[in-house]
Amino acid sequence: MADNFTRDYERDEEEEEEEYDEDEEEEDDEGEDTRSGPGRCAEGNPKHDPPPKSAIHSCLAPLLQTGRYSDFSIQCGGRQFNVHRAIVCTQSPFFDVACSRGLDGINDGVVHLPGEDPAILEKVLQFLYSGYYSDDKYPENIYTEAAAVPWPDPAGDGHNDGSGARYTSETLQNPVGLLTSLRVYLMAAKFDMPALQKLSRRRFVSTARDHWDHYEQFPSLVEELFDRTMPGDSLRDYVCSLIASQYSTNAKVRAKMRPTMERYNELSIGILDQLVAHRTKSTSG
Repeated sequence: MADNFTRDYERDEEEEEEEYDEDEEEEDDEGEDTRSGPGRCAEGNPKHDPPPKSAIHSCLAPLLQTGRYSDFSIQCGGRQFNVHRAIVCTQSPFFDVACSRGLDGINDGVVHLPGEDPAILEKVLQFLYSGYYSDDKYPENIYTEAAAVPWPDPAGDGHNDGSGARYTSETLQNPVGLLTSLRVYLMAAKFDMPALQKLSRRRFVSTARDHWDHYEQFPSLVEELFDRTMPGDSLRDYVCSLIASQYSTNAKVRAKMRPTMERYNELSIGILDQLVAHRTKSTSG
């Protein structure tokens, strides 16, 4: 049943990923070069000029950890991240404006983000420097050709211990990666980082598809999503399709989601629209 409701959304995600992969392959083919001498890449596959993304990120990731050559800092939740304008500002218009024209939160080369979660900000910065971010389900660098750089666990709770562990029977009831994906998605939207939004959205869909109905805090997650996004957001639509897929047949789902649906009219209408669309498609088909 769930596949019938969410198939279109998940198909769009897969098509976007295929298009991205094809673009990457074309760029690699165009950049292939067997020259030797000064134009040859120092690291990674020497046939690529410029070097492949994995080689670049293997060099950039340690800069975030060490703060070497840093030219501005971000203070958030009692933590300070020593970062680099050439890396951060070129990928985030939010920080570009903060550093070039100034915002209320910047002073003496320091951007203050007092209302943000430093653990999520760390993952956003990790993406800027390495092209990925680690969480409970994805603790390893997706660029396997690059030298692995261990990522610290700021909370000290083992969620990002780099062990390579995936979800187990114990974590199915509390898939931490689901909430992490949502909050990374929301912060990426604020900082105007569409590539990170796409990655975090894809991870959210992948985890929610298998675990949402077992996750006791799913209603709270839905409330956070609807509180912090605008109507028409793609994750809103996907969540509505998930709930609709079991709403008619699963009494536990109805009981769990009813209080949230009573508070958020747009959620209720979205679920109703999904049910009607599904019924119309079934009768017309």
